[in-house]
Amino acid sequence: MGISCLYDTINKMIVDCSINRWKFSEREQALLHIENMAKVIGIHPCVIIFDRGYPSAEFFIDLMDRRQKFLVRL
Repeated sequence: MGISCLYDTINKMIVDCSINRWKFSEREQALLHIENMAKVIGIHPCVIIFDRGYPSAEFFIDLMDRRQKFLVRL
């Protein structure tokens, strides 16, 4: 089993969470969390901080196409 969450560090709350099978794509889950985040917080600007394991040119392009600000720890 794998758990993936989008956590709001300022308000100290989980914005979106999913429980997945053992092998799942963290990048795909991150994009789903971003889509669900809009339903929860609306159009408020935010910066998403990703841990290691997310670096991918395709992933970064997808985030930029969505006009989502992000920071990735490499």
